[in-house]
Amino acid sequence: MRVRVIFVLRNRGAVLPFYHQQIFSEYIDSLVANSEVGESGLYNFSGLKGQTRVSRKGLHFCSRRVTLVFSCHNKKMIDFLLMKIFSQDAVRLGDLELEPESVEMEKMPDLQEVNKFICISPMVIAGLHLRRDPKEFIMPNIDKFSDLLYESTMNRMERSGFYTPEDISSFYKFQLIPDRRYLERVQQEDKKFARIYEVKHNKQAQEVRGYTFPFILYAHPKVQQFIFKNGLGEFTAQGFGMLDLAHSDPTQRTEVYTGFQQQQTQEEKTVNNRMKQVEDRLDAFEKTMTQKENKQEQKEQIPQKQVITAQEARTGSGRALTNGSESGNGQAGN
Repeated sequence: MRVRVIFVLRNRGAVLPFYHQQIFSEYIDSLVANSEVGESGLYNFSGLKGQTRVSRKGLHFCSRRVTLVFSCHNKKMIDFLLMKIFSQDAVRLGDLELEPESVEMEKMPDLQEVNKFICISPMVIAGLHLRRDPKEFIMPNIDKFSDLLYESTMNRMERSGFYTPEDISSFYKFQLIPDRRYLERVQQEDKKFARIYEVKHNKQAQEVRGYTFPFILYAHPKVQQFIFKNGLGEFTAQGFGMLDLAHSDPTQRTEVYTGFQQQQTQEEKTVNNRMKQVEDRLDAFEKTMTQKENKQEQKEQIPQKQVITAQEARTGSGRALTNGSESGNGQAGN
């Protein structure tokens, strides 16, 4: 499942660093921290998309709205993440003040054995577990580049638990062919399609090389689907390796998504029910305590009333005697 989270940019012209994947990775990690939904690591997200201009400071976002694409095989995680995002009035990432506005769900395209993709976030072809320099530059048109991505993909598919050993064995066809004209044009214009990026590994900052260019991928349709949902290469849960179909407008295959709001309403109902149960218990407890206090007061008031009555009786008798004496004295005087 892939969704497009649309934010309103409150401060147009604000800056993000050129390489801002780590900023969004830390933000998403903070939202799913200590939750079961984020444990698998099988999720992926893009860089922030919008109209930009470049300066020495970084990318200045000039559009009123910006978009972040998020993808995961687990709908529950997507709903959980969206609930967390939309529970905030706004979030500050870099210098950007982003207000969550709406969500669109992408319809899954019909992926065949051959597809042309573009990178909407940098692609890291090898992990740090290999005994090689992670910053090594490898030309995309040699077999070594494709072989490293094949090994990475098969390892991730196997770890996912979604595929049997027989399935993995049947996914032997895998070949990445870069867009030769694009690479030539970039080199002629003295631009770069490969840069050094920072990732987190065992809570330590590490540098790796990431690539961004269009390519054709030959692979089994199930492999294509796994890559489209979960990214290609390493560190996909840190926002690397997200792909989209070339020559395709993703907004033409989207629909408004509000499923997470229904989940949010259900969770709110659950919380409200629990709060009501607690309040009912407190009310019952207070009622019981009030009844006990009233009974105790009644017990204490009964002897007090008897004493007062006796005193009143004695006082009344005294007054009667006094009045009688005064009356007698008066009569004697007369």
